Amino acid sequence: MTNQRASLFRDRGTQEGDRVESVELFFDLVFVFAVTRLSHALLEDLTPMGVVRIGMLIIAVWWVWIYTSWVTN
Repeated sequence: MTNQRASLFRDRGTQEGDRVESVELFFDLVFVFAVTRLSHALLEDLTPMGVVRIGMLIIAVWWVWIYTSWVTN
Protein backbone atom coordinates (compact mmCIF):
# COMPACT_ATOMS: atom_id res chain seq x y z
CA MET A 1 0.00 0.00 0.00
CA THR A 2 1.45 3.35 -0.99
CA ASN A 3 0.72 6.53 0.89
CA GLN A 4 0.32 9.20 -1.78
CA ARG A 5 -0.69 12.72 -0.86
CA ALA A 6 -2.31 15.12 -3.26
CA SER A 7 -0.09 18.14 -3.72
CA LEU A 8 -1.56 21.54 -2.98
CA PHE A 9 0.68 23.14 -5.59
CA ARG A 10 0.46 22.88 -9.35
CA ASP A 11 2.99 20.86 -11.28
CA ARG A 12 5.31 23.19 -13.13
CA GLY A 13 6.16 22.62 -16.74
CA THR A 14 3.05 20.62 -17.55
CA GLN A 15 0.20 21.72 -19.76
CA GLU A 16 -2.32 21.40 -16.95
CA GLY A 17 -0.09 23.20 -14.45
CA ASP A 18 0.34 26.20 -16.75
CA ARG A 19 -3.38 26.81 -17.27
CA VAL A 20 -4.99 29.84 -15.70
CA GLU A 21 -8.22 29.10 -13.86
CA SER A 22 -11.37 31.21 -14.06
CA VAL A 23 -11.10 32.11 -10.37
CA GLU A 24 -7.68 33.65 -10.92
CA LEU A 25 -8.92 35.67 -13.87
CA PHE A 26 -11.95 36.84 -11.87
CA PHE A 27 -9.80 38.07 -8.97
CA ASP A 28 -7.42 39.81 -11.38
CA LEU A 29 -10.39 41.59 -12.95
CA VAL A 30 -11.69 42.62 -9.52
CA PHE A 31 -8.33 44.09 -8.52
CA VAL A 32 -7.91 45.93 -11.83
CA PHE A 33 -11.36 47.42 -11.32
CA ALA A 34 -10.50 48.42 -7.74
CA VAL A 35 -7.25 50.14 -8.77
CA THR A 36 -9.07 51.92 -11.60
CA ARG A 37 -11.75 53.22 -9.22
CA LEU A 38 -9.10 54.34 -6.72
CA SER A 39 -7.17 56.20 -9.40
CA HIS A 40 -10.36 58.00 -10.46
CA ALA A 41 -11.09 58.87 -6.82
CA LEU A 42 -7.58 60.28 -6.51
CA LEU A 43 -8.11 62.48 -9.56
CA GLU A 44 -11.30 63.86 -7.99
CA ASP A 45 -9.62 64.62 -4.64
CA LEU A 46 -6.07 65.89 -5.20
CA THR A 47 -5.68 67.39 -1.73
CA PRO A 48 -2.88 66.15 0.55
CA MET A 49 -5.44 64.41 2.77
CA GLY A 50 -7.05 62.80 -0.30
CA VAL A 51 -3.67 61.51 -1.46
CA VAL A 52 -3.03 59.97 1.98
CA ARG A 53 -6.51 58.41 2.08
CA ILE A 54 -6.33 56.93 -1.42
CA GLY A 55 -2.71 55.86 -0.86
CA MET A 56 -3.71 53.86 2.20
CA LEU A 57 -6.54 52.24 0.24
CA ILE A 58 -4.18 51.36 -2.61
CA ILE A 59 -1.78 49.76 -0.12
CA ALA A 60 -4.70 47.78 1.37
CA VAL A 61 -5.82 46.59 -2.08
CA TRP A 62 -2.23 45.62 -2.96
CA TRP A 63 -1.90 43.71 0.31
CA VAL A 64 -5.12 41.78 -0.34
CA TRP A 65 -3.98 41.07 -3.91
CA ILE A 66 -0.66 39.65 -2.67
CA TYR A 67 -2.37 37.30 -0.22
CA THR A 68 -5.05 36.30 -2.74
CA SER A 69 -2.44 35.44 -5.35
CA TRP A 70 -0.48 33.46 -2.75
CA VAL A 71 -3.53 31.45 -1.68
CA THR A 72 -4.79 30.73 -5.20
CA ASN A 73 -1.37 29.74 -6.51
